[in-house]
Amino acid sequence: MSAKIYTVKEIKEEFFRDFPEMEGIAHFMNPEDYNNIEEISDSIRPLIKESTEYNLSHMNDGLLKNMTINSDEAKENMHSINMAGAIGAIVRGHPFLLPLMRPDNVDSMAGKKCLIFGGKEGLHANDMVWCTMTAMSGNFFSNFSPSLREELQHEMQKHYTIPKELSDENIIKTFALDHEIAHAITMPDIKKTQNLSQDVAQYMECIADSYAMVKHYQRYGEDSNFGEYWSAVRDVTAVMVPETVHWTTEAIEKVMDMNKQGLIKDLSSREAIDLAIKIADEVNFGLNEGYNVKEAFDTSPLTDSVKSTIFSSLKNKFDNINNKDNENENEFEFGEEVKKKFISNMLTRLKDKNGTISEVGKIAIKTNSSAVYRVSKKFLGSVNKLWPDVDMSNLKNTYNAVSQRQDVPTTEPDLPILAKATRHVLHNRLRKNLSR
Repeated sequence: MSAKIYTVKEIKEEFFRDFPEMEGIAHFMNPEDYNNIEEISDSIRPLIKESTEYNLSHMNDGLLKNMTINSDEAKENMHSINMAGAIGAIVRGHPFLLPLMRPDNVDSMAGKKCLIFGGKEGLHANDMVWCTMTAMSGNFFSNFSPSLREELQHEMQKHYTIPKELSDENIIKTFALDHEIAHAITMPDIKKTQNLSQDVAQYMECIADSYAMVKHYQRYGEDSNFGEYWSAVRDVTAVMVPETVHWTTEAIEKVMDMNKQGLIKDLSSREAIDLAIKIADEVNFGLNEGYNVKEAFDTSPLTDSVKSTIFSSLKNKFDNINNKDNENENEFEFGEEVKKKFISNMLTRLKDKNGTISEVGKIAIKTNSSAVYRVSKKFLGSVNKLWPDVDMSNLKNTYNAVSQRQDVPTTEPDLPILAKATRHVLHNRLRKNLSR
């Protein structure tokens, strides 16, 4: 695809033109306006400080509030933590949205303000795709160790093939930025209390991917097949991580179908937002689907690996940190043996892709969860786009067996007692915070 190059500046101008009400609410950062990370840091510091102080002043937890609001040192520590998180995201370079001034006693998923980071130039498309498909524990721990991140990315790329449809840096970054813009526009109208009846996190991602998909067709043309490949990334992530918040395939497919009917190209940005909300309303998970999918596919030895390697290594680091004269504060070096075991355990299912495909097929045939069945089938129908080296005969046979299942589930089983009790506690805490 010979694609037009869209700059952050152009998209920023389009954003404020189409949504003028966001002036004064959204701080839209174009990295090209700054010479270095220090200038970016200086630019966002007042925003982060304002947000930190606002959130602390509206905190509901009485004891914690007294400890922080009455202590300048505690305030500064909280501000430093929030700054470190924002700068860490900026250094990685991907477009992102950061809600600001969002206290826990207000029934909105948005804050009074937000920071939109446009994404830096020179990003590798496969880096953004890789981060999406890496198990969450892998992403978490690689934040502590750049060498672990590099080694893990190197190993992951041996097992995934990023197709040309996902290899254009500008297309991926523009899609990601449109995705974050959708969050900025729609989060103010999404209520925290919706968590009492639906999977709000997945709902927001369905909105964001639907909007970004509409904008993609408008930017790059109706013949683009980007959506087929991006939904494959979402399918693989749901099964292999497993992470369900970003399983937006059913939403993306609705946009793809409308595009084929010629119903996308003339939509305004505001109409695109309205359509994205409508689609998310139709496909959003309820309260049980995400849990059931995670339980079905969380079969890799990640947890044991984390407990036996990384956690023990971190503990040793913290135990001995005061005894070392030259401790590198910027990186936890886990040691080669720890890294090898962690990475090996994390890649187990990737090293036996054909076995993984067969296992997913068995899960789909036996499950009594509609969501697990749908995610499994979508995975089997799209995984060859990222795993072109699999046994296609095995994949086809497995997919056909799943498709021919007669008693396809249409409902969700209830949660186990402990999971239900945990959710009950969280819901009560949400109600209590909002009642103050």
